[in-house]
Amino acid sequence: VFQSFSLNLSSKFQNIFTILKVVFIVVLIALGFYFASAIEPNAVVFDTTWKNELLLPAFATSLVYVTFAYTGWNSASYIVEEIEQLKRNLPKALFIGVIFVTISYVLLNYVFLKHASSVALAGQENVANISFGNILGNNVKWVSCFIALQLIATISGYLWIGSRLTQATARENKLWNFMAKENKNRIPVRAIWVHSAISILLIFSGDFEVIFTYTSFVLQILATLAVCTAFFIKQDQLTIIKSKFFYVLPAIFLAFSLYICYFVLMQKPKESLFGLGIIALGIVLFYFDKRIEKEN
Repeated sequence: VFQSFSLNLSSKFQNIFTILKVVFIVVLIALGFYFASAIEPNAVVFDTTWKNELLLPAFATSLVYVTFAYTGWNSASYIVEEIEQLKRNLPKALFIGVIFVTISYVLLNYVFLKHASSVALAGQENVANISFGNILGNNVKWVSCFIALQLIATISGYLWIGSRLTQATARENKLWNFMAKENKNRIPVRAIWVHSAISILLIFSGDFEVIFTYTSFVLQILATLAVCTAFFIKQDQLTIIKSKFFYVLPAIFLAFSLYICYFVLMQKPKESLFGLGIIALGIVLFYFDKRIEKEN
């Protein structure tokens, strides 16, 4: 609802809940480092076994969850039309955002592992409650409440970015053209509400792990294809970042991404094939749309 009126209102809403999210994460990290670990042995292990784990299919599959945790690092580039002083603010948003999220993610996971055993965390989704239950006792419902509140910022951000992507696609494809419509404040209201409806349907379509796996797999494939386009950009076409090392990071990303996609496909074939089916359906609809456009 807050996304549907104006950019000013939606940005204020986003800022408030993002600040709340950042404060909550910093507080959790501070508490985790302040209190000594009550669990021995905990899940923090500094040995050389990780070298063997790198070659395990299960490790590669688990990286799909890690990459999902970082999903959104590049989202600022999708809303360039709404960013002031683009050449200055876009690189700042990307670099500062990635560095802050990386540090926060690593420290927060260290805190979770520090205050719980690997046995207690295995196969669990509510790891924050388990870890902070060991620190503060069983009365940690506030952790769940704040996790729910900070997820508002995440959901709002995805809706903001996703609706703009859909709007850009709708402008170029006749089949989806109805979602390109904007209100008087240039907000793609129809795209926002279609996204919301699809999300609600997905919630009721299956259990969390299945939905998470196939959507993450699809996102990983699309990210891989998107990053591939970097190699078609010539040096003289670079406007914001100019460097002879421009292609190094995309190459590293693609190597990891292909590594993840292959093992997810091997380890989770049902979910992966469902995700590939969604992409195939998209390709079919794309060519169907082009055919309609050509006939008209």
